[in-house]
Amino acid sequence: MRITVVAVEENEAVLVAGTSAFGIRGKFGCPLVAGEVIFIAARGFEDNLRAGSSITVETDYESLSDVSVLSDGDAQTMEPAAQAGDYVIRGRVLSAVDGGIVRVGVRGFVFDLDSRVIAPLTAEVGQGLRFTVHRLVFWDCNT
Repeated sequence: MRITVVAVEENEAVLVAGTSAFGIRGKFGCPLVAGEVIFIAARGFEDNLRAGSSITVETDYESLSDVSVLSDGDAQTMEPAAQAGDYVIRGRVLSAVDGGIVRVGVRGFVFDLDSRVIAPLTAEVGQGLRFTVHRLVFWDCNT
């Protein structure tokens, strides 16, 4: 997904849980939503992370909660939650593998969910899912 970097807090590096990567807190905007995020720059392309830059990113997150099945997979939204950096997602299942990854699309963003984490729920292609991601992370794809 292509987003615009609104601001970065260059002096505030944070370790992203579950990885060995350090990120930088910042703000982003796109047609779907605007809010806070942790940016991880592509190695050697740290200059991409400056206010006003338009970059392509892949999504990640530190944890998720409140997963539920929706009757309609067409309602694709992403809204900031109460905690800065958290987002309530409503998306459509793009692919699902039992015991593997469930890919959920939200108007250009793709979120990978571990099917074991969302168990006992099962996800089927085309179905809608609602969930909350905690500490949204964007990996700069350098494109």
